Amino acid sequence: MEYTLGNYGHDANKGDRHKSFSPSTASSLVKHCKRLEAMNQWHLHQSTTGHTVQIPTSTFIERHATLPQLTDKESHELIASVTRRLWGKHLYDNGWRRTKIVDNKTEDAIFANLAPIADAIWMACCTWDKNKHKLGEATCRMECNPRQRTQSGVVGMTGAHFILTNSTTLEPRPPSHRTDTADIAGGGECKKDISERAQNENQLVGGVARILHNDPARRFVIAFTIEGVEMRFWYFSRSHIAVSEAFDYHTNPEDFIRFIIFMTFADVIDLGYDPTLIRIRDEDDKIQYVFNVGGKSYCTIRSLDDSSARDVVTRATRVWAARECDPITKQFLSEHEVALKDFWPYTGAQGEKAIQDEIDSALRVLDKKIQAGVPLEEIGLNIHPDDSMTIEEYARQFFLEILADEVVHFTRGDVVHDDTAPAPDPYDEEFSYAAFPKKASALQVIVPGTTRSRHVRGKTPPKDAVPDRIHAHQGRTHRRIVFKDCCMTLYDVANNYIAYIDAMLDLLEGLNCLRLAGFVHRDISPGNCLVLNTPGGIQVKISDLEYARRYDVDSSQLAPLTGTPGFMAVEYQKRRHSFLPDDNGPKTPPPQFQALSFRKLKAQALPDTPSLPEEIDPLGSTWFRFNFLHDVESVLWLYCWLLFNTIPKSIEGSVSTEDLNRLVDYKELLFRPSLVPTNERFSFVAQQAEYRTARGGLDPIYTQVPYGASLIKGLKVFEDLVGFYATVEASEPIATTASFMWGRKEFSPDFYLQLQVRFTKVLQALRASKEDMTTVALQPPSGVKRPEEPPALVEGDCRSAKRPRTEASIKPDQPKASRSKDPLAWVKARKPARKGKKKLQLK
Repeated sequence: MEYTLGNYGHDANKGDRHKSFSPSTASSLVKHCKRLEAMNQWHLHQSTTGHTVQIPTSTFIERHATLPQLTDKESHELIASVTRRLWGKHLYDNGWRRTKIVDNKTEDAIFANLAPIADAIWMACCTWDKNKHKLGEATCRMECNPRQRTQSGVVGMTGAHFILTNSTTLEPRPPSHRTDTADIAGGGECKKDISERAQNENQLVGGVARILHNDPARRFVIAFTIEGVEMRFWYFSRSHIAVSEAFDYHTNPEDFIRFIIFMTFADVIDLGYDPTLIRIRDEDDKIQYVFNVGGKSYCTIRSLDDSSARDVVTRATRVWAARECDPITKQFLSEHEVALKDFWPYTGAQGEKAIQDEIDSALRVLDKKIQAGVPLEEIGLNIHPDDSMTIEEYARQFFLEILADEVVHFTRGDVVHDDTAPAPDPYDEEFSYAAFPKKASALQVIVPGTTRSRHVRGKTPPKDAVPDRIHAHQGRTHRRIVFKDCCMTLYDVANNYIAYIDAMLDLLEGLNCLRLAGFVHRDISPGNCLVLNTPGGIQVKISDLEYARRYDVDSSQLAPLTGTPGFMAVEYQKRRHSFLPDDNGPKTPPPQFQALSFRKLKAQALPDTPSLPEEIDPLGSTWFRFNFLHDVESVLWLYCWLLFNTIPKSIEGSVSTEDLNRLVDYKELLFRPSLVPTNERFSFVAQQAEYRTARGGLDPIYTQVPYGASLIKGLKVFEDLVGFYATVEASEPIATTASFMWGRKEFSPDFYLQLQVRFTKVLQALRASKEDMTTVALQPPSGVKRPEEPPALVEGDCRSAKRPRTEASIKPDQPKASRSKDPLAWVKARKPARKGKKKLQLK
């Protein structure tokens, strides 16, 4: 596997800044193998743990595997009839004879017999339905092709697949042709022994995640696992994962038969397909999709982003460039490209169009106050941003124009249904995966009217108590939005320092407009900051307003964190105000740029990492409210990401390996994919500029270019930010209905202006330099977008894994052993490992 050098958002095969490299030393391969294994385990853990519930088998069938066309009586009659017809042919007193575990047979040979059993069940159902006409034609048939890849190269479940009888592809496929991923309605994983349960679960979750990611028309997936004689049913949706309790499918064949009947005769809607989506092929024989949003049809042209759809329980945001088309002929009606967004926000969340309308309405009120003669200072302005237009018109340029925003719905019979993924019952038992066993603990409940929890051991929880995991399992609703303009993301302009910093100035101005409207964004990241090319230059558009809310509206302390971890404000990650005045210190605001002197933070000598400050003010832990400065801090993390994720292209061949490793390692500390802040993130915000440059290793790299000192000097914005925090948090808070807050007037427009001045000076220095401003990306940012799934590693073989490192870190005088054709040359050339952690070095 070769790693592509370049920024996200661009085609890896276009542009001369996209280059590939291969590792050259054994230590790099071994280190990367460990990183790949850790990434896979983290990915599985994040996708499953805390999102899965276990329910009785009967409850699972009732919720997820019941045919709506059959009554309970007819269903029992059908099961009894099928059981009688299978008896003595496939089913005996000791169970299903063909799938009995035999030591001299492989699991593939044993469980391949599931397909003929499923066919026999189908034929028995057809006999029962001959005169009743209740079941209709079969929707799926089971195929057992272990480890067979699909037409798109995606490996689904490796044990068995339920294949649609009416393919969603546009032409009949030959019998020998690979199955299209879109035709896999469900499947399963099978193992001979129960000791292999962890591997079975791992394979099932991975296979389902790939199917959900590969096919936008999938709402949920139903599957099964078998370990020995124990069988379980699985339901994967965007809101949660449900698994049935294990049962012996030999001694309890009725539930097995009921499941096979459902997967064979269920409607495609009950199997998890989206009936509103149409697949077509374009002129290049590529699959495209036709959506109907706001009464108009749009055909996709290319995918812009689908990274968040890789996990199972997620918003599964996908964005396409699309054009309006005729709903019948599918011919394009316009040359103008729009952006079409398909995603699964929480049920009850306000739509982006409604939030944008509220922002416009709030700014319209300010315009009326200005017309009435209210001083600008009273509404949060120093000067009017543009006398030629209203504040509402001025702010509108920083947001996308929405053409349509609606909930996806489909019709069954005469009833219109909203497409939702309901949350499970709050008292469903939390499931523990074999790979991630969870220690037994008491039930933790939230006491109503408080933000504290208590444990209940051996007792039934009170009726008014709600399990704390209800906050993790929230229902989701399928929505689609059409934006007028198709933009780039901030990632796409990170290949040039001037364009990136210029876009940040617009971003700060847009957030200032949000402040005037009284809204906080709560999810500022490069993917949500879009860049539109206009005749007058680039224009930043702030997108993803689903999490935006009014600052003065009380919110639950237990509401889930929103945003991208690498760009979250540290206070928000901690859920604690960290810059409050000391109880023993003065209540007046400390001098600006004096970082945390009022918090009694003990300075430590470099290179030791200072610990988090002692939390001495109980007020900081009993209440927290996201405020405008937390959005501003996210912007500063965008600038930090630029310096730590890229280097000037003009010096990519002259930077030492040690300096690059130091930069990459420190970047991983700052932008790790975790909601829990590291000590380094807090110290990076709170300490002086010398700490940031020395710890991060920026000086050895950026001092090699004339404008590097200006880029490093730009990090002083964090000192400005600390001063802003100290000024606000030293003021008197205002009591609200359920909490406290600082008044909106405490957030001065000077905060935004001061940061804009700081970045403008950096921009002026860059423009005054005649050097090349092109950058080279080191590797993907942690916690923002994960790289493509790595190939499977064979135990003891690390040659298939390649560590993502730049060409700048590879010197021409590499040892010949690293390029030898001998597959074991890297082992022979390896030196004995030294004690302690050692930086990656090249000889």
